Amino acid sequence: MSRFTRRTAIGLGVAGIATGTLKSFPEWMARADDYPGTRIRYDVASPEGKEQLKIYARGVANMKATAEGNPMSWMFQWYTHWVNPNTNKEQEIDRIYGAASSADKMLALAMWDTCRGHITWAGQRDWFTPWHRMYVLFFEQIIRAAAQEPEFTLPYWDYTTPGKRAIPEELRMEDDPVFGSLFVGKRNPGVNDGVQLDQTPLYPQLEQSIGQDPLGLDCLDITHFRDQAPASGFNSNLDMAPHGMVHVLVGNGQNMGSVPWAASDPVFWLHHANVDRIWASWNAAGGGRENPSDDTWNDMMFTFSDDRGQQVLAKTSDFVATEPLGYEYQELLTPPGVAPVVVAQADDTTESVPIAPPASQRLELGQGEASVAVELPAGTEETIAAGSQRTYLVLADLRIDAQPGVLYSVFLQPSAETTEGRKAVGVLNFFNAPPKDLELEGATPAFYSIDVTDTVAGFDTTQAPIVTIAPTGTPAADAAPVVGEVYFATR
Repeated sequence: MSRFTRRTAIGLGVAGIATGTLKSFPEWMARADDYPGTRIRYDVASPEGKEQLKIYARGVANMKATAEGNPMSWMFQWYTHWVNPNTNKEQEIDRIYGAASSADKMLALAMWDTCRGHITWAGQRDWFTPWHRMYVLFFEQIIRAAAQEPEFTLPYWDYTTPGKRAIPEELRMEDDPVFGSLFVGKRNPGVNDGVQLDQTPLYPQLEQSIGQDPLGLDCLDITHFRDQAPASGFNSNLDMAPHGMVHVLVGNGQNMGSVPWAASDPVFWLHHANVDRIWASWNAAGGGRENPSDDTWNDMMFTFSDDRGQQVLAKTSDFVATEPLGYEYQELLTPPGVAPVVVAQADDTTESVPIAPPASQRLELGQGEASVAVELPAGTEETIAAGSQRTYLVLADLRIDAQPGVLYSVFLQPSAETTEGRKAVGVLNFFNAPPKDLELEGATPAFYSIDVTDTVAGFDTTQAPIVTIAPTGTPAADAAPVVGEVYFATR
């Protein structure tokens, strides 16, 4: 395992830099772009989006032909997200740069393995949306330079709209002289044949079992950005779905379906342009008022490289809105119309994670479904009847030995005495789950919660409900996923 943890990377992001080339983001913006007006990021299915894909393919081809230690190279940008798990950050830096010091080596130390949002540490995922916005923005700038097209904008893949859920044709043309650079073979069966994601083998079973669309926009109806234990917030719900769902549906364990490999696939960037669009849509619909306002979140800084290989120190508060960054989306999304659950604002702190009550259970998943009895909090029946609190099923400390490669349906039934009344309540993926042997350095694991108020309202609350998690399809035999904490909590 790499000795470079994400916390090591945080320190290097500021202290381990050759300061002569470091620029603050406002300094960089002042010189980086004299483009008149605001650029538009287009739907990849639109005529404008298809024109941008041609430029994208040329830029990707040039990046892949660039020496891997160059910040303009494909591998360098991929490793910014996470380094190939067959090696580690330290070994790759030694292999590529050797013992001698150089500006590019220091930049790699500062940038690689710095992705935020994946649930290794709960406090880190507050930066899922801003970190990926930064990542996509600087990558877009590098494509402009690599393709020599200063007006390029990264198109977005609008998979939340039924009928647009197939990977764009241009990314499936292996031998095409224009688009061949965008093809990757390690995608799930059917994906490179143009099958819609909701028609792949995993998806129909899932949608049928839970009665909802895992690629839908339920996250837009959440009124709080941060997790407010036990309710997970917009940011982490977006991270789980549709973000994580798309990763698992598109790629296998050496592609989009696994965090360390994900950014090696050109579709990653079209996917994350749409993730960014979802955050922009939430902000435009009023959610922007609930973005964190504390200094800890706003002042967090990350290091990126620009199209000249210069180091830029990006501050979270500069990336909350797209307009000052010089771009907007062809079309924003609107919430699906479900009445949002209003959760009173918690203290605006960096970490808001639950402490598992004594009734917490552990659930180890195998090849089939797995179940555990979990007690409801005392007084649940009264709070439901009074309408004074919501009840949440909390799933925390997800761990794996390897990516399962499937999605999971989550069911509740009233008790162990009968399966009658069993209801599907949600969907789960392990895309963000860290390996079991990864040290958490004392940090509290992240959690994901499902509002089950209406479901348990029909239960006999003196009985312990049964929580069942069932895979859609056959998980990888060596995955051995675990939900370390399963419990109910009210707010």
